[in-house]
Amino acid sequence: MISDSPQSISELHEGQKKVVVAGQVFKFEERHTRNGFIITEFAITDKSDSIMCKCFFREDESRFYLESGQWVRVRGEVQYDHYAREIVLMASDIVPHQIEERSTWPLKSVWSCICIRR
Repeated sequence: MISDSPQSISELHEGQKKVVVAGQVFKFEERHTRNGFIITEFAITDKSDSIMCKCFFREDESRFYLESGQWVRVRGEVQYDHYAREIVLMASDIVPHQIEERSTWPLKSVWSCICIRR
């Protein structure tokens, strides 16, 4: 469980040690390495910006499964990835994130009328 409140992805910068972000997954990929590790990469967006997240697993470890459109909360360290040549979030914890549905319609419509006397 991640109890810290998430910060905006657009506020992240290289070198931050313990950050929490929440966002919607829009890319997910797993790759197997020659030395028995699985690299899990997924991109999330919070509509202000997006970031690639990475984590490493041994083949015998249990892993999580994500799909596009799912909302997650991620805790980890922001660092420059020399392989990807970009700043990534090295994830240490990942949990589902519930978002509040917000209506785009106003709660109350106000009509104004102007009456002209003759």
